[in-house]
Amino acid sequence: MAFGFVSEGADANQALQQFLLLREQQDRQAQQDALAQAEREAAGKRAQEQINLTRANQEELRRQAGENEGYRRVYNMVSGKGTPGVVDASVRDEANKYGLGGSFNETKAEQGSYLGDDESGVPQYQVLPGVINFKGGWQYQADEEAQRERGELARQQQQAQAALQAQRDAEANERAEETNTTRMMIAASAAQGRNANADLDRQIKEGRIAQQEAEATKTREATDRAIAADNNAREGIAAKSQEMMNLIGQLVERDPKDLNKILGLKPGAARLYGAVRTPDVPYFGHVGSQNENATLNTLTANTITDFLNYMKNQSRTGATGFGALNQEELKIIVEGAGKLKDRHISPEEALNELMRIYEKANLAKDRATKGMERRSSDRAPAGGGVTITSIEEVR
Repeated sequence: MAFGFVSEGADANQALQQFLLLREQQDRQAQQDALAQAEREAAGKRAQEQINLTRANQEELRRQAGENEGYRRVYNMVSGKGTPGVVDASVRDEANKYGLGGSFNETKAEQGSYLGDDESGVPQYQVLPGVINFKGGWQYQADEEAQRERGELARQQQQAQAALQAQRDAEANERAEETNTTRMMIAASAAQGRNANADLDRQIKEGRIAQQEAEATKTREATDRAIAADNNAREGIAAKSQEMMNLIGQLVERDPKDLNKILGLKPGAARLYGAVRTPDVPYFGHVGSQNENATLNTLTANTITDFLNYMKNQSRTGATGFGALNQEELKIIVEGAGKLKDRHISPEEALNELMRIYEKANLAKDRATKGMERRSSDRAPAGGGVTITSIEEVR
């Protein structure tokens, strides 16, 4: 007979084995969990590194794009037809950054008028700040140089024509003197008889007619030269008046149906004046104001001054320039240019001054053009038998 008896020692041994097996399984599971956690952390780290790398690449691309855009912006400015004017230091610095700073020059600050002494008795003076000037785009400078060369060529041609005409006049005078001497000799020899006297009388009459015709021809040629010079001067007044009108047209809104009717300031021009103005407007910092700022500087600093000097130089009296504008009308342009340089005035005041200057420029152009038409109609017909004794008769 068999019994199912198990000793206490056998039970303890079996329990210990089961405990050790369970502990081994738990340790193995813990190792697997640790490996899985380490793998997850490594994967997360690799993903973050990839994100950081992507962000760095994107930032570098944005930086390079900004650099390329800055270079294009500066290059377009210095290589185009931009007109000279005062610019902000940031414009010059950006151009220097790309090796294109040769189109700018800077005037240093200067000592201005005496203001008085301070509490210590030290004289105080006004400080005139230096400015940075843009010389104009390469294309603009090339056009200006070509214009100067054309002007010099025209001047040389006029001098050559004047010299040739003087030579012709001298030769004509010599021939006239020789003709007169010959006629006098013929008259003396023909005095011996009636037939000779009749022949002499005929020759003298023919000589007088020829002399009158020669004098009339010389007078007409002198008149033609005077009219041409007068019309050239008037064309210059009309052109410079139109240049002022064109610049003002870039600062204002005009009626499409009547371009001479000004409706108001362009938004970019309005921001240059009054309480909403942007002082020291950077050329690349404010889209819509940079061009108006350069145009306004060109108008007040160069174009109006050139117009006034041209009018004075062309005038016979040194005052108004062929009567295109009187003193009061010129005074309106001078005062308007001065007011426009003060950026503290309101946009409405600036618009009013621009309209007044535009009106006087248009008036000067009108008068100069009408004067040219009148002088063209004053030309005497060739061979008409009319002797012009003074250039003033065609004025």
